[in-house]
Amino acid sequence: MSQPPNLILVVEDNEICRCTIEMQLTSLGLESHASVHGKEALERLSNNSYSLIFMDLQMPVMGGIEAAKAIRELEQRTGHARIPIIAMTANPSRDGCLEAGIDDFLLKPILLAPLREMLGRWLPASHSNRQ
Repeated sequence: MSQPPNLILVVEDNEICRCTIEMQLTSLGLESHASVHGKEALERLSNNSYSLIFMDLQMPVMGGIEAAKAIRELEQRTGHARIPIIAMTANPSRDGCLEAGIDDFLLKPILLAPLREMLGRWLPASHSNRQ
């Protein structure tokens, strides 16, 4: 019996970007949930177990840096395992990102080859070699 696919959380307020990365993840055989801002992502985390989070940095309600800090605080408070958080950004500035607990960066526009490479770097080995 094979393991179910990793569940990925995509946190992106731009509908086109969000739909694009969700379609790319689906094409790689992965399931995803989407949130349009950090506060909604935190709500999803209370009901789901994610293997990886792709997080836009500039969003309404709660931006990516604030959301990443809140996720790291939640992990510490609850003892849950650390979920890799990958910032999706057009601006490669890392100011404040590493301190907030963001693990890596994926440049926009999100292309399939860099996305596949990022998944290979951060997902468990049993799921990182998907075509």
